[in-house]
Amino acid sequence: MKRLEEPYIESNEIARSQSAVKIDHELSEKMLIQSSHHESRNEEHKYANPNALGLLGLVLGLSPLSCVLMGLEGATTADGLIGPIYGSGALALIVGAVMQFMRGDTFSLIVFMSFGGLFISLGITSTPSASGQSSFGDDLAPFLVSLGFYYMFWAILAFLFLVASLKINVIFCWIFITTDVAFALISASYFSDAQGQHDRAKGYRKAAGAMAFLTIIGGWYGLAGLIMQSVDFPWNPPAGDLSRLWVKKRVAQNGRV
Repeated sequence: MKRLEEPYIESNEIARSQSAVKIDHELSEKMLIQSSHHESRNEEHKYANPNALGLLGLVLGLSPLSCVLMGLEGATTADGLIGPIYGSGALALIVGAVMQFMRGDTFSLIVFMSFGGLFISLGITSTPSASGQSSFGDDLAPFLVSLGFYYMFWAILAFLFLVASLKINVIFCWIFITTDVAFALISASYFSDAQGQHDRAKGYRKAAGAMAFLTIIGGWYGLAGLIMQSVDFPWNPPAGDLSRLWVKKRVAQNGRV
């Protein structure tokens, strides 16, 4: 009997030891998963939300510019906005883009960096000594045409942003559809100036300023919501989330399959 019992006891001990190892392994995996989730949450809260900073640069740079384009209070040129365009517009947008890069948000990185570059190029173009305008002499038509092409391609880029924003929220859609039209009108104004049609160009610029003003309405609205959200304000303006519509559509398609 002793010979029969010893292997039985040994086999039970081996089984218990294997079970203990399995339990210890599962427990360690569970602790590792929980630890990774905790680290990921800490990583998310490591940096502030840079969307507010990007929108801040957009509205502070574009708000006075839209008023100048519309000719309010007799404004005819944006040369007086060179400092604000660099210091408030471009700086905030580029810093926001760098922060989005660190967070891994590719779309916001592209949007903020491109608009930051736009404000820098606008500031350089508005600086007579750096714009290259003097190299054209008295014939400024080629200079104006080149700027017309620049803003024409910006209208194409804004349209791409608009298509992508259909998966984000209504605020972004509003911002990009109005900027798209504004860029197209600015491009048309430069082409008209190059052809000597100055009255038509002036009308295009005013219309572009009006569209830019509609852009900043959406920008200020979105910025207000992000500021309220940053301090846990009890009420936040709704941004019109569109991502849920795409999720529902994807779920419905999977259900049909």
